[in-house]
Amino acid sequence: MTALYTAEARPSTPLDLDAKTLTFSALCNLLYDVWDHDIWVLPCERLGITPIETIVRRRKKDVVNLLYSLVVKDDNLDDAFYVDNNRATALFQGNANVVDKIRRMAAKCGINLIKENFKKRIFAYWNESQKERFWIGLQQLIAHTNLGEDVLRLGDFEGIPYDTNSNNESMFCSFAANAILFTLSVSNGDISEEESKDLDLSALAEYINLLPEDVRSHYDPYTLSGRHSHSSAIEFQLMPDGVIHEVKTFHSLEKLLDSIIKKSLLITKIKCTGKRIILHYRDAGKEGYRLKRIGKRDIEAAYEFIKNHHNEFREKVSWHGENIEDMAKEGLEEIWTGYAYFDSNGRLASYLDYKLRLDSDLELGIALTAENHRMKSLSTGLINFFRLKFMSQRLFTGTYEENVAMRKTLETCGFLPNYFYDKNSKIFTCLVRERLDPNDRDNELKYTNSIYYYCNSLLFDLRCAAEQ
Repeated sequence: MTALYTAEARPSTPLDLDAKTLTFSALCNLLYDVWDHDIWVLPCERLGITPIETIVRRRKKDVVNLLYSLVVKDDNLDDAFYVDNNRATALFQGNANVVDKIRRMAAKCGINLIKENFKKRIFAYWNESQKERFWIGLQQLIAHTNLGEDVLRLGDFEGIPYDTNSNNESMFCSFAANAILFTLSVSNGDISEEESKDLDLSALAEYINLLPEDVRSHYDPYTLSGRHSHSSAIEFQLMPDGVIHEVKTFHSLEKLLDSIIKKSLLITKIKCTGKRIILHYRDAGKEGYRLKRIGKRDIEAAYEFIKNHHNEFREKVSWHGENIEDMAKEGLEEIWTGYAYFDSNGRLASYLDYKLRLDSDLELGIALTAENHRMKSLSTGLINFFRLKFMSQRLFTGTYEENVAMRKTLETCGFLPNYFYDKNSKIFTCLVRERLDPNDRDNELKYTNSIYYYCNSLLFDLRCAAEQ
């Protein structure tokens, strides 16, 4: 598929689109104005053109045939329907309608084929200036057009500025394809006010096999720049492990968290789709555990719990010799907030605390599970609970390099190593040499490593899933 590039671009006068409605005539004039160089023509029209280098192809006939060709697959272009000069002039002036054969083909081919053909036969040959002129021109035409029920959602593109980012190529082609399908489906003359009241394109809906991208998610969540307002809530689904058909749906995060705490559920896995967050869980309440926040009455119990496991922690240089249990007790009284699963006897089984940082991220601190309660995913449940509770924040945490169990737990919950550039070694690394050897605390040669992790917010994951 090649375009006929020949002579230098000819100067063109900007098209006056004031008060013009979106019709086939207006679209032809816009395309003719924007494409100020040689226009892609049908293969059957290219035969016998010699020499190609000396012929400028920018005729009204070529513009009409180019738009007509967008409803035809590549394999059928040699036999495609095309118009002569007289018919093209009438179409340009709005004195003739699109032939019924093309209307039927446009309705049956659907939006996907038009979009792909526009991308290959028009968009691929334009520079940024031409793309911007076409984008703005379409918006001007739409601004003066009553779109009826707007089944093609053209109103969603109003007011959105042209973006040179290549990632928006698909959105550009969707906009153009929807406008082209619209013009192939309505009267070619300027739509009068009376005609616009009766405009009904609902019959096209059954042929649309690919809706345009939801531009609202990128620019305007309430579509205030378009003609319709819309707002959707996140859907949360609680799904028991191993049971697919028993699903409970929430639209309120507060109600969901309240239910998780009251029933002492344990979130084993989180999955984000385009519009919902799926939470796989185990009923830890039925297993004898109780999920609750560490209150003032529980601080002493948390202190003893951490103290009894003192040897499982690897001291950092920045602790300046202070005990981990003393720092935890002081933190719970002022800065840190802890949650825990308590066993049936009211003793701590698994503990995790956090603090909100000045950069708005969440930092996880001490994570600890009693020996007789390990291998039950209690730490996983607490981490996932925090991911949900603070779903708009990124999470950070760290452990010492040899703590393989904790590292596996973090990776299971979606955490990734946090790399940085080490000026000394000239390499990127996720290791920080800051852990003391308990048997030789003052020997810097025996320092070992911390490894730090981060996890993107659930809202970020949700947006990524929606874009995919």
